[in-house]
Amino acid sequence: MLKKVVFCCLILLCIGCSVKKKEKENSLNIATYIDQEDKVEINKIDNVPFKTGDKQIINYKLGIPALWLRINISKLKKEQDHVLLIGNALTDSIIVYSKKDWELKTTHLGVMIPKSKLDYKHYKNVFILNEKHSDTLYVKIKSRTALEIPVALISKEQLYRKTNKALFFSGFLYGIVCILIFYNIYLFIHQRNFAYVLYSFSAFFNLCIQALLLGHFQYYILPESPNSIHYVFYVCISLSTFFITLLCAAVLELKKKNKLLLKFTNFIAFLSLSCIPLLFFLDFSIVAIFIMIVITFFNFGILFICIHQFLKKNKIAGMLGVSWVVYLTGTAINFLRTFDIVSSNWFTVNITFTTFFAEFLMMAVIMHYLHFFRAKEKEQKQLEYTEKLDLEVQQKTKELSLALHQKNDLLSEIHHRVKNNLQIVYSLLNLQERRTKSNALKDVFEAGKNRIMAMSLVHEHLYKNNSFKKIDSKNYITELISYLSNLYGEKIDIQKKITSVSIPNDVAIPLGLIITEIVSNSFKHAFFYSEEGNHIVVVFYKKNNDLHLEISDNGKGYDLEGQKPESKQTLGIQIIKGMSQQLLGKLFINTVNGTSYHLIFPHKK
Repeated sequence: MLKKVVFCCLILLCIGCSVKKKEKENSLNIATYIDQEDKVEINKIDNVPFKTGDKQIINYKLGIPALWLRINISKLKKEQDHVLLIGNALTDSIIVYSKKDWELKTTHLGVMIPKSKLDYKHYKNVFILNEKHSDTLYVKIKSRTALEIPVALISKEQLYRKTNKALFFSGFLYGIVCILIFYNIYLFIHQRNFAYVLYSFSAFFNLCIQALLLGHFQYYILPESPNSIHYVFYVCISLSTFFITLLCAAVLELKKKNKLLLKFTNFIAFLSLSCIPLLFFLDFSIVAIFIMIVITFFNFGILFICIHQFLKKNKIAGMLGVSWVVYLTGTAINFLRTFDIVSSNWFTVNITFTTFFAEFLMMAVIMHYLHFFRAKEKEQKQLEYTEKLDLEVQQKTKELSLALHQKNDLLSEIHHRVKNNLQIVYSLLNLQERRTKSNALKDVFEAGKNRIMAMSLVHEHLYKNNSFKKIDSKNYITELISYLSNLYGEKIDIQKKITSVSIPNDVAIPLGLIITEIVSNSFKHAFFYSEEGNHIVVVFYKKNNDLHLEISDNGKGYDLEGQKPESKQTLGIQIIKGMSQQLLGKLFINTVNGTSYHLIFPHKK
């Protein structure tokens, strides 16, 4: 599809360049003379050897001091109120000599004439004809920048129509370029990519160049500053070259991809920027030639860079290269038209402005594509980074899982060994208890075994549940009470109402010791003899942020205040109170009509 479009464009280009402009009835008879020394005066003009020709666009060769034209106009055209258009917007000086009522009259036109001194206010060089003018006009032209001098004879009505049409068309294109500039500034604000600023500056200065070439800039913006126009023109050319060079380097990412080409573009940018101070210190014509050389070097340099990067599979370089070829094609056709190699017609005359607009439109497409390309590239990098991060997370998770598993195995083994060690101690105490004959010592050994069993059960629950910090209160307390009930073998009803609460091991051990002491005391001392109706009630629950342990029996009770320090119950009470303090709890004891304990302590999560 792309090849077909390119082929069709080439066909249209060839047709547009080959079509010859039809000779109209208002064609002029123009003769030219090159004044190499700028010494010819109007009073001796009849002795000058003019060279006749049929061209309507005269080539003003570079370095010519002055060019004379002899234009023959029929009487009929003067009577029909026609005007003569001479030169272009950058022609320095145009002096029209005519005899009016047998007197020699001079009319000054050109960019060096302020707007206020023009006879006919128009951005083109317009000379108004009437029947009083002689049939032959002599025109002296000087130009430092314009290399072609078009001459046309049209009616005022045609001038009015063409002016309106040209202003509408150029204003429309100016507006589009301004929109592109503001759009790229908007992209810069949101993306902080300096390439959009470079595009905006290059588009602005190229817009100024086109406005100068068409005459709009000097007529509407600097109407009374003719001496500055040529300086403004070449400054705009230098700055445009500077910003476009930097733009190409930024768009093609030469800083990352090719340091040598980056140095080359920086060299071109430096050359273009160095032309500006030279304008004010060297001869203007020499600097103008130097600027043209720099621009030629710049054009082919950028084209070479685009081709080089396109061969490196850079899509943006291909798009940039196409836009540059469009611009260079327009420049080349305009250059060939100047030397009559290509015929002059509407297409070739307006090719420069058309290709300028096409180039910056394509550049805008590139910048827009760059916006989405960068977003897609960023998204791709983000996706790659996320995938890489996911892999790292998975790897770390796997390593942590393995480490956690090893840690759990180690802790399980530790708790298991602690439990076994406590069982060994329990067995030793049990062995000593059997060998002793003293009932008092047997009670001591039995109390010690119960306390060891309370701690051993905690470690057993920890490694069995694979939770090395917390155990379930219901399972632990139930198993502990069952052990004590089986140990004493009394026919005492034990009523349990235990809520399942997750408690840390540093809470479970003192809690187990408290339960062991209280329940053991109830079994051993609360009842005179075994009978039905004897019962022990164990309640454990959570209320608000506190844990509550309530143990009561309906035994005989005892006088807590009347106990002697050396009594056998003192150690048990001390353990209960000491463990309660360790739990930061409050202990309430009631020994009337049985014994009841109520322990309240905060729930550690």
